[in-house]
Order: sequence, then C-alpha cells, then structure tokens
Amino acid sequence: MTGLFFYYLYLLIFWGGVRRYLNLPEVIEELWLKPVIWLLPLMLWNYSLRQRITVVDGRNWFKSVLVGLIVGLFYFIVVGGFRKSSVWFSFDHFGIALSTAVVEEVVFSGFVFCFLFRRLKGLVFSIVVTALMTTILHLPILFFGYTLPFETILFALIFIFGYSMINAYIRSVTGNILGSIVARTILLLAIF
Repeated sequence: MTGLFFYYLYLLIFWGGVRRYLNLPEVIEELWLKPVIWLLPLMLWNYSLRQRITVVDGRNWFKSVLVGLIVGLFYFIVVGGFRKSSVWFSFDHFGIALSTAVVEEVVFSGFVFCFLFRRLKGLVFSIVVTALMTTILHLPILFFGYTLPFETILFALIFIFGYSMINAYIRSVTGNILGSIVARTILLLAIF
C-alpha cells in the first residue's frame, strides 16, 4: 500500500504543479505530458510488484465496449451532448478526450482499482476509494486552472466522484478496462 501512497502523492504534487505553473495548451498537457508523467512511473512500479496488475485484458472486450457505449450514451444525455454548438466535432477535442480517458482510466479504473481490490478484497470499498482518489486529483485544476465559483467546483467534484465510481464498476463487472475508456471518452466529448 505504500507504493500506491507514494505514486498518488507524486501525481498530486507533480501533475498538480504542471497544471498550476506551466499553463501549457491543453493539447500539449493531455496528449504529450500526461501519458509520460502518469504512465511511466506506473509501469515501473507495476514491473516491481511480485504480482503484476493486468490493466488491459483480452477477455470480455466486446461486453466491456458494449457496456461502455451504453454508459457513455447515458453520460452524453446527462451532460447535454445533444445541445447545439458551433463545432460538433474536432480532431483536437477527440484526441484530448481519448488520451485523457485512456490515461486516467488505465491509472484509476484499471490499476488503482485492481490494486485495491486485490489487497482489500472489498468491491464497494475499492470502488469508493478509487473514486475518491480520482476526485481529489482533480482539485488542483479545479481550483487553480479554472476560475469557478465554489458551488460549481463542488458540483464538479460530486460529478467526478460519481462517474469515477461508475467507471470502476464497469471495470469490475466486465473484467476489462475498455468499457471505462469508451464511456469516459464519450463523456469528455459531451463536455467539449
């Protein structure tokens, strides 16, 4: 558990610092920096474990993607993705959504959830802790990156906690991370 604590502390401090002080375009942060900053240490840590965590599993991929599409449609409707906007689709938005979904879902719904579930043997507790960790990690960008009123930040935190629980549950039910990635990508596209 100490490895998880230090990895998470690293993400909070280092990624929070990147978001707070560098102020780079979102495309650079999400497509280039986030995968390196988040995944490289995670891969090294996973390699050092006696029982490695398998994040992407070749089994149940169809079921996982199908569940992800259904949940993604639900997200799309809840967020209001059908609203009219001047730009319906852009490759920049798709790239950012996909990259963010892959990195964050691999880390949280994939690795952290599986790590906690393996150690604690409690499904609900592992899902709640995973969602809480995901929510707390979004605090730096919500407080420093955006100038939002407190009520909006509170709503965003509740929303992040909710979709994080759902995505971890998708991973637990299907045994595959692809559904969580699909659902999160659709959610992010609806937000854009």
